[in-house]
Amino acid sequence: MADKIRRDYRYVEVPDQPGEGARVLGALHEQGVSLLSMTAFPTGGGNAQIDLVAGSGELEKAARRSSSRGRTARARSPRS
Repeated sequence: MADKIRRDYRYVEVPDQPGEGARVLGALHEQGVSLLSMTAFPTGGGNAQIDLVAGSGELEKAARRSSSRGRTARARSPRS
């Protein structure tokens, strides 16, 4: 059986438009963030959420910079 790995993640809310995911991922790359996981899905109202799990780098700072319209990244901790 595989060991459980618990990691914090961040999410960024962006407009649900083509190219937004590439813009966020490009900004993370430029800031030296290496990802373990990324998931994106529409949240309604013309917005989408991108969930990010970092392997290395300053994910929270980078996610804040790459978020759109002044929105900030939010932290979520894994459940026990």
